[in-house]
Amino acid sequence: KKVCRLPQERGRSEAERSWHWGWRRSARVALEAKRSMAPTRSVASKRVSCAFQKNEARSHAGNARRSVKRSGFGARLGLRSQLASSVTGRIAPVAPSLERLRTAENDVTKKCQRNVTSKALPKDVDWNAIGTYILSTALQFTLIVVTLKALDFLIPQIPWSGLDDLLPERDLPTKAKNAFTFLFFLFMSFRSRFFSPMDNRRPQVEEVRERKMPSWMPPPAAFPIIWGAIGLLRSASAFLIWKALGETYVVLPIVLFMLHLCVGDTWNTINNVEKRYGTAAFVVFFVLFSVLGVAYSYYQVSTRAAMLLAPTCVWITIATALIWRIWKLNGSERMIPRKVSST
Repeated sequence: KKVCRLPQERGRSEAERSWHWGWRRSARVALEAKRSMAPTRSVASKRVSCAFQKNEARSHAGNARRSVKRSGFGARLGLRSQLASSVTGRIAPVAPSLERLRTAENDVTKKCQRNVTSKALPKDVDWNAIGTYILSTALQFTLIVVTLKALDFLIPQIPWSGLDDLLPERDLPTKAKNAFTFLFFLFMSFRSRFFSPMDNRRPQVEEVRERKMPSWMPPPAAFPIIWGAIGLLRSASAFLIWKALGETYVVLPIVLFMLHLCVGDTWNTINNVEKRYGTAAFVVFFVLFSVLGVAYSYYQVSTRAAMLLAPTCVWITIATALIWRIWKLNGSERMIPRKVSST
């Protein structure tokens, strides 16, 4: 049997003494745990510790009620009031600590939100440039579509049959119409920037040499030859689509082809004129996806036209990898356009 060390324990039964000493041990463990909590502990660990103390107090209160009910001394000794005061004294320090934890957690959450917002949306984003790129591309595309619609209206009005009087056996009206259409697509393949309100000039050799280039990059003299061949193939493929769809200009494959040209002209402005190489590394993927969409739409109409456009898809895929590698070698400039200082 345990020896009573407190005067108020004299005359109590074994159940009462065991309950009292069990409560003292639990209180001492909880106090030591509270004192051992370092101020640098995380919010989650502090919350778990406070929840553990609160659950321990509730469990102790339930055990005490069951013990008092079995022993039958609750009414005589007033243990219920003592129990209530002891449990209240143990739970009371928990509430302020929980409130402090909630406040600290809210502060951390707000700080994280500010950091994420500042990283996602920098303050020096050039929204005017972004709006200019979108509106200029939309305006150029609209002008080209209006031109195609005008051709659909004007071409049938031209008296092509008058050419039969010159050489009846040659079928000159059909050949003249085909030649005009091919030359129009050839002009659009090389000079689609005629409809753009922005400067879409191509880069100069001196500008290319100023930057670090990968070892597998083709020589600068090869680019005009490659783009010349691609322009001819693009014109021929668009001509085949025009013939296959009833000699109509405003059809989905040709409209998608014109959209691809507009996106490419906007990319030339970003990369070659404004020299925003990070933004160009991002926008080049729009150029790639647009030409792949054109190739798919061509394939639905004419396999021959899609095969003629396949080299364009291959070259733009290589050019995308080349642009991305150059962007990496030259410091990985930020992709979001930044405001240019007035100085």
